[in-house]
Amino acid sequence: MATPSALSAALAVTALVVALTLTLADDEAPCTRRPVVFAFGDSNTDTGGTAAALGSYFPLPAGRAHFRRSSGRLCDGRLVIDYLCESLNMSYLSPYMEALGSDFSNGANFAVSGSTAVPRDRPFALHVQVQQFIHFKQRSLDLITHGGSDVPVDAEGFRNALYLIDIGQNDLSAAFSFSSRSTYDYDDVVRKRVPAMLSEIKDAIMTLYYNGAKNFWVHGTGPLGCLPQRLAQPRADDGDLDDSGCLMTLNQGSYEFNIQLGSICDRLTTQLKGATIVYTDLLSIKYDLVANHSAYGELFSNPQSVPRVCRLLPATISDLRCMCMCMFPPGFEDPLMACCGYGGPPYNYDVNVSCLAPGYRVCEDGSKFVSWDGVHYTDAANAVVAAKILSAEYSTPKLPFHYFCNT
Repeated sequence: MATPSALSAALAVTALVVALTLTLADDEAPCTRRPVVFAFGDSNTDTGGTAAALGSYFPLPAGRAHFRRSSGRLCDGRLVIDYLCESLNMSYLSPYMEALGSDFSNGANFAVSGSTAVPRDRPFALHVQVQQFIHFKQRSLDLITHGGSDVPVDAEGFRNALYLIDIGQNDLSAAFSFSSRSTYDYDDVVRKRVPAMLSEIKDAIMTLYYNGAKNFWVHGTGPLGCLPQRLAQPRADDGDLDDSGCLMTLNQGSYEFNIQLGSICDRLTTQLKGATIVYTDLLSIKYDLVANHSAYGELFSNPQSVPRVCRLLPATISDLRCMCMCMFPPGFEDPLMACCGYGGPPYNYDVNVSCLAPGYRVCEDGSKFVSWDGVHYTDAANAVVAAKILSAEYSTPKLPFHYFCNT
């Protein structure tokens, strides 16, 4: 019999799918004008920026779950940003620095793996990404002024675009790596380092705003203490583990980061006239994948009922049908173990033998895992995260993701 927490999660996710299904069924075309999205961040959003900038190559099994080839993503398939683009019926975002085959008609992706908010002038920090965008915009408008006819985004496109920011995980990870987890060190991170990180995110929003942006979508950071990479580090005892097996100190740090980030978004909404800033709580979404991992396979006693629910989605958005079905895998069996890594249970993570490094091992079915490589999420987990984002239940204000292309 399912536990009360599992049943509660099951009901919550069931309501989510029903809401998503009804919303999409009422509006087969989510946008009334061409959607344009500009993304900024780290590896959680990087669709090939690192590969383009540094020549990095992530061979199969990376990409195996969807692309069936190397895609420049640190994942076995799609990232959250990919699923969000699918929800708008638009192409995946091309990396800004990709010289060949890029399509910027729906925007550009400035995110690069390993990026941080601080220090601001280090490649490819958030500040640098914003400066790259400003160059991209100025160059586009200059070309239009001089008679260019094939510029992918015009002034109206930039003005009505959505500006998505998802950064901070690397900053927090680095900050806590230098902490011995004493009360003093924790307070030092939360009271000094976190405000410095968030100051850069605030500056990025304001810089984009004063360069014409008005629609923002800001993601909070996920539960750092649930990553196999952090859990596999030696510890004196298990006293810092919560009931889900995650490190409480690190998750509390993530929570404090998000609380302060949410407050900044609220203040900027008041301060920046005409701007809409949506903050989304990714910590709650991602933590639930671990805390109630089995619930995603216990929603219905008859598995055939799930595809029937998903088939209610309009035929014009077949990728969302797939995403809907991905919300109901057999259940995430090993929420704290990496699919791709080394060492076996409980975490399958070894700092000396990372995923794709010589000697690594990879699971047969990534849909049973939350974590792809100990740091990044699987295609299946990202599908759930994206669907919950699209529900608007975790956002403040509770606006649909496609609000910017319907106003």
